[in-house]
This record gives sequence, C-alpha cells and structure tokens, in this order.
Amino acid sequence: MTEEVVLRVGSSVTSSKNTGLNLNKLTLLGRQQGHRMAVNAQNNRLASIDKPV
Repeated sequence: MTEEVVLRVGSSVTSSKNTGLNLNKLTLLGRQQGHRMAVNAQNNRLASIDKPV
C-alpha cells in the first residue's frame, strides 16, 4: 500500500509524522507533482523552488 504524502512549501521533514521518510522519495514525489524540490539544510525543510507546470 502506497502512503500519499502531501508536501507544503516549508513543511518540516523532521516532524514525528514524517520521521524516517526518505528525502529522495520526497524529492521524486515533488517532481511527479511538477515541482523541483530543494532541501534547506539549515532547518531541514522542503521548499518548492519553482511553480507547478
């Protein structure tokens, strides 16, 4: 069963719900949704660096 993960700009990847999720999978999911995702190393947050196509 595939778990659907909804990403918001600036959503924390260190929250208890997201603990253990693979950042590469999150990045891939973002790309599938038409976003290029970037990880901000200072605060461990995901940010969309461009708008959906």
